[in-house]
Amino acid sequence: MKYAYIPTNLPNPLLLVRIVGIVFILAALSFIFNKYVKIAAYLLAAMLLSFAFIFHLDIYRNAGSDELKVNALINILKDTALAAFALHIAGSADSHGMKF
Repeated sequence: MKYAYIPTNLPNPLLLVRIVGIVFILAALSFIFNKYVKIAAYLLAAMLLSFAFIFHLDIYRNAGSDELKVNALINILKDTALAAFALHIAGSADSHGMKF
C-alpha cells in the first residue's frame, strides 16, 4: 500500500502514523489537565517542526506537479504555525502548568 505523505524509506509507515496520533492525544491531555504543559508543548513543537522540514520539504522538492508543491508548501506553513503556537503555550506555562 502506498502512503502519499509518508516517505517510502521508512520501514513501517503505519506504525509512524499510530505513534504520531498517540503523541497528539498525549499533548492534548497534557494541555487539558494542565500537567507537564511546558515539556509537552516543547516536544510538540519539535515534532511539528521536524515534520515540516523533513517530510513536507522533501515532498515539496520531489513534487511532480504544481498542485503537489502547493499542498506541500501549505503543510510546511501549517506545521510551522502550529509549532509557533506550541512554543507560545510553552512560554506561557510555568513548571506546573498554565498560568491563569
